[in-house]
Amino acid sequence: MSLGRLFREELVKLELESGPEPLPEGVEPTPAALEKARWRFKERVCGELVALFAASGEVRNEHKFLVDLINREKKASTAIGEGLAVPHVRSLQPRSTVVIFARSTAGVEYYSPDRQPVHLFFGITAPSYDDADYLKIYKWLATSFTREDWLRPALMSAEEPGEVVRILKSLPG
Repeated sequence: MSLGRLFREELVKLELESGPEPLPEGVEPTPAALEKARWRFKERVCGELVALFAASGEVRNEHKFLVDLINREKKASTAIGEGLAVPHVRSLQPRSTVVIFARSTAGVEYYSPDRQPVHLFFGITAPSYDDADYLKIYKWLATSFTREDWLRPALMSAEEPGEVVRILKSLPG
């Protein structure tokens, strides 16, 4: 399966806008307060990713889809490590399989197992009843990032969405 065939330039965001916010004035920086702030930041990132999914025209209800994605993240972080996260959820909201790409040059705290910031996000969604493509895409991503050591730097240096699409279309699969 060629993941590149699922991409369109409008499904690529070269720089996430969300950034961490300081604690509100008067709030003590306790572990609980810091954790709550980190989670709010992750929810804002999820909101940006949902907007990108919605750009496909395949998401029925953005708010419900955001709730589905956040609930999926609450079960276990979709950050893999080495700067990569694959937020994914099967839901009643997408009409078909959608794959997105987003990047954060500075990096995003996304509860990665290696505790490193995430720079590259590949989002995958599909209808609840559709496992086939969803699982193939996940496997394709894992294989591509393990085999192709040039992939991360190429995606980090891409200067336009079309370049990301061309990179992904060039991968075997």
